[in-house]
Amino acid sequence: MPAEVARDDVVVVLECLGDSVPAARVVASAVHEDQRRRGVVTPGPIRKPQPLRLVEMLRRLGHHALLTPRCGAYHRGTPSPEKAFPRVAFPPARSYRRCVTPEELAALPEYVRALLRPEAYPHRPSEVTLTQTHLSYVFLASDLVYKTKKPVDFGFVQQLDLATREQFCRNEVILNRRLAPDVYLDVAPIVRRADGSVVVDVPPSDGEVVEWAVKMRRLPEEATLDVLVREGKAPYDIASRLVARLVPFHDAARRVTPDPMFAGAAGVRAWWTRESGEAAGFVGSTWRVEDAEALRLFVAETLEREGAVFDERLAAGRVVEGHGDLQAKHVYVLGSRTADIVIVDCIEFSEWFQFRYQDVGYDLAFLAMDLEAQGDRTLADELVGRYMASTQDETLPLLQPLHRAFRAFVRGKVESIGAHAPEVPTAQRAALAESAARYFRLASTYAERRVAPCLVMLCGPSGTGKSTIGGALASRIGAVMISSDAVRKRLAGLDPHTRVPEEFRSGLYAPEMRQRTYEEMRRRATEH
Repeated sequence: MPAEVARDDVVVVLECLGDSVPAARVVASAVHEDQRRRGVVTPGPIRKPQPLRLVEMLRRLGHHALLTPRCGAYHRGTPSPEKAFPRVAFPPARSYRRCVTPEELAALPEYVRALLRPEAYPHRPSEVTLTQTHLSYVFLASDLVYKTKKPVDFGFVQQLDLATREQFCRNEVILNRRLAPDVYLDVAPIVRRADGSVVVDVPPSDGEVVEWAVKMRRLPEEATLDVLVREGKAPYDIASRLVARLVPFHDAARRVTPDPMFAGAAGVRAWWTRESGEAAGFVGSTWRVEDAEALRLFVAETLEREGAVFDERLAAGRVVEGHGDLQAKHVYVLGSRTADIVIVDCIEFSEWFQFRYQDVGYDLAFLAMDLEAQGDRTLADELVGRYMASTQDETLPLLQPLHRAFRAFVRGKVESIGAHAPEVPTAQRAALAESAARYFRLASTYAERRVAPCLVMLCGPSGTGKSTIGGALASRIGAVMISSDAVRKRLAGLDPHTRVPEEFRSGLYAPEMRQRTYEEMRRRATEH
């Protein structure tokens, strides 16, 4: 629903950093219905004010650095004004998916050419289409998909031998069943029979196993979140449903042993040193020199300033075995229920930090960054804001600018690898190079959005979306979000998510407890 403010004392409405004033979508849903259900009597008529844009709020606070949109994403259906900087227009994620030409076909491995024939499959599909990434061959065979691993070594992934590729296939099925239990069906052998024919999904005893494939149920491409966003068809409640899917997933995920050298500030520095070194060869081609330097300075400054926060989050159990590749094209919206959101294609090939194991905020940042890249920054803000409201993870937004910059950098690096892969079709390589340059540019824009230290206070009645707005705003400017309700409950020895019975609320909101709460909030704020 549009972010129409129901009460006079809720004055901040989150909006894109642009010059237009479209309605945003970040206030909690069904505010009016919730007030009627709880019998809340408003002190005056419910009004529909003009939104106070985030850009105007920051101007009043004196933070003019954020007033020039560098990657301006505007609300769906609202054209960007001509005077604004044009948004980064990424090509559709699947624009390079195509059948191979005869010349390209001849260069493919034998088993790949064989699997382009319908008779190689037990279910005899009507047609087979091949797509590929820098790591995989994917065969779309009617209602099934078979995915094989390429024998490559990129440093961060090493899958040169058949045994490793088989294990990675098995890892992929097991790990992806966490968020897509009905999609990942099995690991299927690809066998060369005695007569020389190559077939898939038959017993290994039928011949020589030449490769292994992940067998999946095919999902409708038009149901992916990137397509829905691009076509303006994303459900109004998609952010809340995504959060309802991701929060339990992160809560149940395996935690990392609290070793700072692996996943603390030292681990982040080591990861960045390795990754930026591997991407150095793209500087001057897909990665502009000035963008590379801006990102380098931003990373160094953030790690110097917030290094202790990484270690604190590791000790608090915020580093988990997450998804690792949470792109919009990997999210399928198959119905109107939370359970109908299916998320595929997690990282299976590496147990390194920042791959399978990462901060929950880094996992979330991939989807937020990708939504911004697709042109819906408002939905990205709402997603993070609702996640914050659900988890009360107060330092998560502090690292969001860096986490999103890292995610955009990784996409730029991966697209650059594909753009330089000789086995990838020429047209696809050109599109990948263009996309890589835009992702690298997006990474540098996060450095340009930094603001001087400030204090923003939000107040208003229960249920009006303060936590959602606060989380979204904090993640945009890189700030902690301290909730009085969460602090008050922690001081009382309660879980922040506990609903306090009415008979105990008087003590929890007594003047002395209110004073303790505000003092603790001030203490926490001064730490950052």
